[in-house]
Amino acid sequence: MAIVTILSVAKVTQLSFLLIVAFLSLSLGGSLLIGESVQASSLKLQALSTRGAIGTLSFVIFHEVIG
Repeated sequence: MAIVTILSVAKVTQLSFLLIVAFLSLSLGGSLLIGESVQASSLKLQALSTRGAIGTLSFVIFHEVIG
């Protein structure tokens, strides 16, 4: 929601705005489908997913704070 709000306020062309929103929708929807299809009983896969999420979130936080 924040990204779409910023894009709507910024001077982005309508075609670019629609392409970015479509890309975000497809990537989030695809992630949801992949997450639903993965078996919850695999602890190693859950651990890797959690580590990846925490690592990505940490990178973004530090990049935004330092940047």
